[in-house]
Amino acid sequence: CACNGKHGVSSIERFLELLAFDQSLTHIDLSMNRFDFRGALVLEASLEQNARVSYLNLSGNPLSVLGFRSMLRLLSRESAGFMYFDSVDCAGGDSRAGALEEGGMVFSEVNPGGRYSLNLQR
Repeated sequence: CACNGKHGVSSIERFLELLAFDQSLTHIDLSMNRFDFRGALVLEASLEQNARVSYLNLSGNPLSVLGFRSMLRLLSRESAGFMYFDSVDCAGGDSRAGALEEGGMVFSEVNPGGRYSLNLQR
């Protein structure tokens, strides 16, 4: 969904956050929801400890390189049950433009150093 809240958080990202607490879903179709590398990072964090979800359909989302990195990190985690994903037409999306929107800073798990602005307002 392309809907953004008044603070810029999309409704799909809010949904993805809730997946961390779900213990019934095994397959999830998130295709064509217009979430980018930011949503993929939220999805990675949500499913990191979820052993039930094994398959995701991410087709039609502009994940770009950074979004695919999140999915590959998730695949490599033993704590996650995630094993398969479809990603048809996900190469679109511009990580560079997204990084510029974020003030040039994009979270890197490998190198988390840098200046980050934490906005706790909802």
